[in-house]
Amino acid sequence: MPATAKRLNIQRRTPGRESEAPDRASRAEKPGEANATRREALTLTSLGAMAALTGCGDTPEQAVPYVREPLGVTPSEARYYATGYMLSGVVQPVLATVREGRPVTLAGNPEHPASRGAADPFTIASILGLYDRERDTAVRRDGRIVPRSDFDRMLHAARARWRAGAKLRILTGASTSPTLHRQVDALKAAYPDVARIHHEPAFPDGPPAGPRLGEARTLISFGADPLGPGPMQTVEAGRWAELRRRARDAGAVTQLLVAEAEPTLTGARADLRLPAREDRLETLAQAVLGEPSGELSALERSFVDATRRALREGGVQVLAGEALSAPTRRRVEALGDVSPPAAMLDYGEVLPLRTLLTELRAGDVDTLLVLDANPVQTAPGDVDAADLLQRAGEVVHASTHRNETSLFANWFVPLTHPYEAWSDGQAGDGGFVITQPLARPQSDVLAPHVLLERLRHSN
Repeated sequence: MPATAKRLNIQRRTPGRESEAPDRASRAEKPGEANATRREALTLTSLGAMAALTGCGDTPEQAVPYVREPLGVTPSEARYYATGYMLSGVVQPVLATVREGRPVTLAGNPEHPASRGAADPFTIASILGLYDRERDTAVRRDGRIVPRSDFDRMLHAARARWRAGAKLRILTGASTSPTLHRQVDALKAAYPDVARIHHEPAFPDGPPAGPRLGEARTLISFGADPLGPGPMQTVEAGRWAELRRRARDAGAVTQLLVAEAEPTLTGARADLRLPAREDRLETLAQAVLGEPSGELSALERSFVDATRRALREGGVQVLAGEALSAPTRRRVEALGDVSPPAAMLDYGEVLPLRTLLTELRAGDVDTLLVLDANPVQTAPGDVDAADLLQRAGEVVHASTHRNETSLFANWFVPLTHPYEAWSDGQAGDGGFVITQPLARPQSDVLAPHVLLERLRHSN
């Protein structure tokens, strides 16, 4: 591809007469040469080199800074916006730093009780996706770029089928957005057979209904990691820190007893930590329950004795991880006399992934919208999601990036980044958060809520 096929357009912000005046002393003096200044020659040479380097790559963007500063924007002066980022269905309240229209950093919102200025690493890193050059910005059908009007015509024909009773299924991750719940309810009222399918790989047994830590002086954990990564991390860490602070001020003692197979953040803060193989956690729990569990080592016996002593003193909450069987988990957590807070997060009316898989095997799904999810990669290992997707009439994959699911979808629709659209949801403490955009989309992409509205109405 010739280098001349690319152009780089640059507009000076404050051009001056001196910079535009010709440098007569630097002009070429040989007869027959072009009458160009040394500065112009260097400029043309630089632009030519840039064009040659990018001749077969992406088209460079136009670098056109504003000439007149927008109202309220001062160069080098930051502005701050309160918004949120939904992590596994739970909104993380953040305070964004924006400089000259560009979000640059995130921090926990110090004014929100769910974060109190704290933020987990996943939320902090979420801003990087806003500037990811791999984001797709074109509507595609069977992998080929097509006009947006083609997708609108497909939706128009699909609405007629849905009104006649064809099945519409919407696959999403966990979400506490009341707007999304309302839109799904509106689709159910408009069409006879609509259902939302829930698929959150981080929580195969269901997303957290709320914080797990109660007002306990002693916390005993068998393979659980309440202070570790997840959507409730900042809430749980804040609750435990506040509890220990109050106990210290009152002259009381708090304890954290942890038995775990892998190093965790909860174990790193433990007053007593017992490293144990995963299969030994069940044995330890049964020993605490007073059931026959086989021989215990000296360290295991010491941990069991400390656990029983704490249970006798009271003010104890017991948490168990997935390494324990479900019956043992329920019995050991019932030993504590402190219960977790009542459930407060609303994830809407959803069906499990297994229900969708059964319908796909039967070929009963007319249209499947996969909204910001990747089931081909994250479905259980015994499920051939790629094969099942091809049994649906139409598969629409909507995401910020094309991924494994896009390869087996009929349509791909690019979505906005969460920091480019309005939305809402619940924080870890149950309070509602409105998430506002921090930047305007730089391409023709759809917000998830806009796409759901298009399922019900045409443009």
